[in-house]
Amino acid sequence: MAPINVRAKLTRGRKFPALRDLSAAQTVWWLGEQFRFRDESGRPVSEVLADVTAPRGFGSTPRSLEGIMDTFLDLKGVTEVYGDRAKGTGIIIDSQGRRRAVDASVILPLAAQLFAEDLKGLTPGARSKILGRDTVAYAKTLTGSDEAGSFRQEQKLTVAGTYVLLRETAAGRASARTEVTALDEGVVTAADVTPPAK
Repeated sequence: MAPINVRAKLTRGRKFPALRDLSAAQTVWWLGEQFRFRDESGRPVSEVLADVTAPRGFGSTPRSLEGIMDTFLDLKGVTEVYGDRAKGTGIIIDSQGRRRAVDASVILPLAAQLFAEDLKGLTPGARSKILGRDTVAYAKTLTGSDEAGSFRQEQKLTVAGTYVLLRETAAGRASARTEVTALDEGVVTAADVTPPAK
């Protein structure tokens, strides 16, 4: 397999009862073992990470009145993370420009969401084209429990080769969607995945 060299632009959207609708522009860069991820919503790093780590697939869903009201704030700024899987190192630069070192594994899910996980056991479904690429849809069941209780819901992955071009989750009136809107291979340079000097 050739070394990874890809840049992808994504749109993260979410609708959830009582919360403000989310629409976030995001970008992923990969070059070999190094990666970079950018979110332009101005949200705290913890919320950006929850987009890809929360078990229900809906990201951070506050339940306190204060937390719900916070989703209606007009936030500005960019969150960026840089990681190196070979070295195990990572850097987070939050929307306020503050930076801190972390283990690469903490932030890896943000960049790794671009790639299809193990599809073993999932039945191929509808075929289509996205961004000029042949795709196959797969349905998977998300199960587990969190502070709101146990859950079982469906998630749809639309996959082109090794890439997930569309990830959709829905349950009742709640839905989340992450869509790749541009995918360019062979365009990433070392400068793209190198953190800026302090």
